[in-house]
Amino acid sequence: MTYSLDTITLNSKIKKIEKAIIFCHGFGGNNKMTALSLQNWAKLMPNTIIFCPQAPERNLDKKDSFKWFDQPDVSKNFITPKILHAEYLLNKYIDEVIEKNFLDEKKLILGGFSQGCMISLQVAIKSLRKINSVIGYSGKIINIDYLTNKIKSKPKIYLFHGMHDDIIDISFYFQTCKFLKKNNFILETKIFKNYKHKINQKALLEGYKIMRKSDLF
Repeated sequence: MTYSLDTITLNSKIKKIEKAIIFCHGFGGNNKMTALSLQNWAKLMPNTIIFCPQAPERNLDKKDSFKWFDQPDVSKNFITPKILHAEYLLNKYIDEVIEKNFLDEKKLILGGFSQGCMISLQVAIKSLRKINSVIGYSGKIINIDYLTNKIKSKPKIYLFHGMHDDIIDISFYFQTCKFLKKNNFILETKIFKNYKHKINQKALLEGYKIMRKSDLF
């Protein structure tokens, strides 16, 4: 099955899809890295189909490196056209995944790492679709002022962050949590001590445990 974003699908041959996950890589990543990282999720959740989309724009600094938007965009005081374009493309992709696989949007989890977490939070909160939840690692809300008056949906949110993140400082995690709590989102979080800007199997296992505890699987 083809989509508007280059995709690797895990558990693609299951007969009965109980849940679906769309997981977006970070700046400089690609869908092959995502698929490799999520192999254990696929084993632990055999009736869950997992989509690993590739960001639309190639990062020219490195081979097989892609981005949802430019890194400096997240430090500006407004939402840039590139961020809005990435949001549009991810929304289009979500629609395709739901429609082509006959999915119930309430059984869909959107998530990602770093930039993938950022764009997932923005898309899910602004969307008219009532997706189940967002699971995000080492990210943040891109621009709180922008998003404050654009809340259209309140999926459950699961956030994970490294205490010593050297790319997305832990202070952004606290700002994001404060915003979500203030706006009455259901929120579960975990901070990893002695942990920088990365996502590894330990962190992914913790994400699985929280989703499991929340009766998603």
